[in-house]
Amino acid sequence: MEDCITRCNMNARASAKEEVRRQAGERLRQARIAAGYGEQIDFYEAFAIPQGTYANHEGGLRGMDLPTAQAYADKLENVSAGWILTGEGDPPKKLPPKLSRGKRALIGDAETSGDPKESSVDEKMAFIWRHLRLEIKLAVVSLVETLVKVWPDRPPK
Repeated sequence: MEDCITRCNMNARASAKEEVRRQAGERLRQARIAAGYGEQIDFYEAFAIPQGTYANHEGGLRGMDLPTAQAYADKLENVSAGWILTGEGDPPKKLPPKLSRGKRALIGDAETSGDPKESSVDEKMAFIWRHLRLEIKLAVVSLVETLVKVWPDRPPK
């Protein structure tokens, strides 16, 4: 009988830990979305976080310690590590959307073959684009979007 009680207590503690992880993962998801990263991939690619690690944290399958939660909070810039871990404190602030997966398709890695010195202009540009950091790509896309808004429809003759 005593053995059964011990096992029940251990199961209850395990279930409580799983629930704490699940809730922290859900808060991480809420903070990511509020920070403007609509999909997990938008966030973990922007900061070179291993996909499995991030997905397991957000899914509540893997626990987070304070330094990990702080690293996420620093990257998200809209929430505290304490809120991610415990739910205490201010909820995440809503920030403007970041580059979404759909837009990323426009700037995604282009495949080139052969030596870039022997390539056409388009292939050279694709080669350069492929090797730019995501932050640079985001800045270029933002600049192009701004230019499209102010540029005349047709160039002068």
